[in-house]
Amino acid sequence: LDQENVDKLISGEFTSGIFRGENLRVGVINSTTTNGLGNRASRVLSNSGVEVVGVETKPIGTVDCEVQYSNPKLKSSKVLSFAAEYFSCHVSLNPQLDNRFDMEIILGSMFEQKFSK
Repeated sequence: LDQENVDKLISGEFTSGIFRGENLRVGVINSTTTNGLGNRASRVLSNSGVEVVGVETKPIGTVDCEVQYSNPKLKSSKVLSFAAEYFSCHVSLNPQLDNRFDMEIILGSMFEQKFSK
């Protein structure tokens, strides 16, 4: 199964113009020991119309899934709501967020237990 072709096919069916219209730069951080978990979460987001601009692995010991956003105006973002609900994440404002991203989704050990199977 060619994953790239599947992603291209799926993204045309499920892409949300609402998410693309927000024009947010989203980073996915895998803080777990499961290789590829960040890439899998990134594919879900990208196929839904979210612009994922980076996927990284950082062993920072996060326990659960967390969505951090840099600007208080993003609290009502559809992307933020979707990511928080879909991945069961806590949400927090972080004005010190990496300036490459408007929003970071940090995948922790509890997320790993739920979604790594």
